[in-house]
Amino acid sequence: MAYRNAQQATIEEAGEYDDADYEEYIEEDDEYVEDEDDEDDDESDEDEEEFDGQIEEVEEDSEEEEAQSLPNRAAGTQPGATAWSGIATLPEPTQRSFHELLQQLKKDNRHSMTVLLLGKSMMGKTSTANSLFNESVAPILSYQQETMRPQMFKRTAAGFELSVIDTPGLLEGDSVNVATLNAIAQVLKDKQVDVVLYLDRLDFYRVEKTDKEIMTAITNTLGPKIWRNTIIGLTHGKAIPPQGFFTDRQEDYVQSRVSTLRKAMRAAGAKKDASLPIAFIENSSHCAVNSAGEKVIGPNKDRRWLPELMAQIVSVAQSVPAYKYDSSVSKKRNPNKRRRWLIPLLLVAQLALKKYVIDRVLEDDGITGDQYGSFAPDHIKEERQRIKQERAHAKARRKAEKEKLAQQADKKKAQARSQISAAGEKAKRTVQQALPGADSDDSSSDSDSDSSSDNESSSSSDSE
Repeated sequence: MAYRNAQQATIEEAGEYDDADYEEYIEEDDEYVEDEDDEDDDESDEDEEEFDGQIEEVEEDSEEEEAQSLPNRAAGTQPGATAWSGIATLPEPTQRSFHELLQQLKKDNRHSMTVLLLGKSMMGKTSTANSLFNESVAPILSYQQETMRPQMFKRTAAGFELSVIDTPGLLEGDSVNVATLNAIAQVLKDKQVDVVLYLDRLDFYRVEKTDKEIMTAITNTLGPKIWRNTIIGLTHGKAIPPQGFFTDRQEDYVQSRVSTLRKAMRAAGAKKDASLPIAFIENSSHCAVNSAGEKVIGPNKDRRWLPELMAQIVSVAQSVPAYKYDSSVSKKRNPNKRRRWLIPLLLVAQLALKKYVIDRVLEDDGITGDQYGSFAPDHIKEERQRIKQERAHAKARRKAEKEKLAQQADKKKAQARSQISAAGEKAKRTVQQALPGADSDDSSSDSDSDSSSDNESSSSSDSE
C-alpha cells in the first residue's frame, strides 16, 4: 500500500524531518549501513565476474547486426536502427505488458519515444537504461561508475523506436556541474523529450542542499517546463527503513520521502501542472523475483517494478506534450545575463551618492566637532562660511580656467586657419610660376585692361 499510495498521490506540501528524530537510532543505523555495505561489495564482485561475458555478448551482437545490416536496409529499416533483442528475453508477463503499452502508443500514431535520465552520480541512471532495454547497452565498470558524456541508445521493436538518453552526474564535488548541464542542453537542441526520469534513492532520508541546487540549475538551464514531463524514479526500491526507524510506519516513511522531493522540485521551479509521479526501481541482481521470473519489490514482494515503470512512462508520454529545449529561456533565467542595463545606472548612482551625500556628510562631521567634542556654534558658523567661500572661489577658478582653455583653443584654431590660407596662397603662386603661359597671360590681361580704360576715357571726352 505504501508504494501504491506514494505513486498515485500528488502531495503539495510536506514537512521535512527533524534531525533529532534520527539521533535515537544512530546505533541501529550504523549496523544497517555496515550490513548494506557488505551487500554492495558482494554485488560489485558479482558484477565484475559477469561483465566479461556481457562484453563478449555485446561484441557478438554487433557483429551479427553488421552482417544483417544490408538485408535490413533492403527491407526498409532505417540504417541507424538496432533491433530491440532484449525484449524477447524478458519474462513472458513483462513482454506482454511491454507490447500492450507500445501498441497503445502506436494507436495514438506515435512510433517513437525518447526518455531522458537525470540525477546525481551513483543514482543508477545507466543501470536503469540497461533494465529498460533488458540489454547491456551501457556497460558499468567497477572502477568507472560515471558516464563521461550524454549518450543516446535506440532500439526498435514491432515498428516502434525507444530512445534513452543517459547523462553524467549533475554534481561535481560539492557544486553543480554546469558544464554537464550545458552539454545536455546541446544534445537536446534538435530533439523532443517525451519523459524525464529524475533518479534519486529511496533509502536517502532527506533532501540535501546540493539536491536543491541541482534542481534549481535544471530549471535555469533547461527551463521550468521540463518538470511537466518528469517522473521521480526512486532507485533501491527494495530498501526498507532501518530496524526501529519507521518500521511500523513504512507507509509514512515512503510518503515523507516522496513529499520532500516534490516540495524541493516545486521550490526549484516546477509549476502546479507538473504532477511529478513516482516510480520505484530496483536494478540490483539481488532483487526478489516471482514465479514468472519478474523482479518484484514492496513489503509483500508483489510489485512488478519494470512493467509499472514502463506504464508510468507511457502514461506521461500520452498525457503531456513533449518537452522542447528553448535556449531563450536559459538566457532569461541566467543571473549573469539578466538586467545588465542596470549596471551603468548603478555606477552613476554610486558616484552621485559619494559626491553629494557621503563627501558632504564627512566634511560636515569635521566642521561640527572632533574626537574631544563639539565645537562652539560661532566656530561652526565661521567654518561653514569659510568652506562656502572656498567652494565659490574654487568654482570661479574652474570657470576661469575653462574660459582660458576655450580662448587658447580658439586662438589655436585661428592660427591654424591662417596657416592653412597662407599655405594655400603660397601653393597657388608656385603653380602659377610653374606654368609656361602664366606671365604672358598676365601681361595680355594687363594690356587689355589698359586699352579698355583708354577707350572709356576717349568715349567720355567725346561725350563732353
